[in-house]
Amino acid sequence: MKKIFFLFLLVFPALLNAQDRGDAAYIVKPGSMYTTYKFTSADEDKITRIVGADEFNRIDANCRETSWPSGISNLTAFFDNEDDIKEYTTYFVCRFADNKVLLRVPEGENRSMPKQMKPSKTIYFIIGEDGVTFDKPLGGGINVVTNGTVVGEGVIVTNFGDLYSTCSFSSSDEDDIKDAVGSSKFNEIKTYAHEDNWPSDISGFDDRQANRPKMYNYAVELVCRFGDNKALLVAPVNSNNHMKGGMKLTHDIYFVIQASGVDFGGSGNDNTALSPAKIGSSSFTKGSAVEVINFGDLYSTYSFEPSDSKDIIASVGRAEYTDITKYGNETNWPSAISGFEDRQTSRPKMYKYNVEYVCSFSDKSIIKAPMSKNSHMTGGMKLTHDIYFIINTSSIEAK
Repeated sequence: MKKIFFLFLLVFPALLNAQDRGDAAYIVKPGSMYTTYKFTSADEDKITRIVGADEFNRIDANCRETSWPSGISNLTAFFDNEDDIKEYTTYFVCRFADNKVLLRVPEGENRSMPKQMKPSKTIYFIIGEDGVTFDKPLGGGINVVTNGTVVGEGVIVTNFGDLYSTCSFSSSDEDDIKDAVGSSKFNEIKTYAHEDNWPSDISGFDDRQANRPKMYNYAVELVCRFGDNKALLVAPVNSNNHMKGGMKLTHDIYFVIQASGVDFGGSGNDNTALSPAKIGSSSFTKGSAVEVINFGDLYSTYSFEPSDSKDIIASVGRAEYTDITKYGNETNWPSAISGFEDRQTSRPKMYKYNVEYVCSFSDKSIIKAPMSKNSHMTGGMKLTHDIYFIINTSSIEAK
């Protein structure tokens, strides 16, 4: 009997990965998807052995955002429609590389998807093992939250355009929320989930339009989910002391927002400390001076994966993330460093930039060269705007 049990222990890990080609798969964490992945020769060999050369070629042509429907064809659209991504009907193809899973998304079985999400042909998704399950997830009802998020846990708003600023709760909404938080708390929510009781800079539509980038800096927590796929979030006053002026809180406030505008897999977006970065950067804090020791590890045209972007937004907010995507690319750098050959020539001068730490993601860090601290740079090295560098964390040191 002991021998049989021992053999079971050896085989059990394999059973966990024993999906067959064509088994139904369910996306539970869209942020684990690879939107621009390029297959290595080893990837190609493995996948071709499973599906054949013709099918591999179809996969290779249709597994990136450029071949996907408009609702997921770029990172902004991807963030806006993350909740809908979980509704795709998908099928397991194979595993490959470092715990990556390849999924088939048939055109015919996804015709009921919203227009901007509907594929016009069969497409494919590459996703990390943690982002997919082969057991159908439970859904619907109060407090059914993706990725294990629970009441009071930090979440990230990815689209404040999905906000309800003057929400009128139906009787069924009221019942759902009271079931989750109690009657007395519901009365507070009803008051402070309305724009009339929000800070002045977000208390009207025009004010919110002007200050929307700052809204992503609120630290918010999940209260519950209710009704037709809505989420109720709280911005606690004691977690938002970093908000100033007309954004400052004098009371906890609540946001009712479409669940598609919230990332329930995040660990919060509290920018109070604007975190020492999450990975490999415990010695750095945001705004601290750093020194580049090897500009050869610079990424001049880096494309963020969704998981990268979430980490960055969680650390710095949506507004600065937008600046990073624009001014972290060589096309928006000074002329002397805007191309590979130019940088090769000007690399010694690059070390004269004064740079400061922003945040880290994966094994990389983002640093900023502020225009105000680099007036000594002249000619083709002169800054007309703050710029950002994406570089391996191992190539920067505290100054």
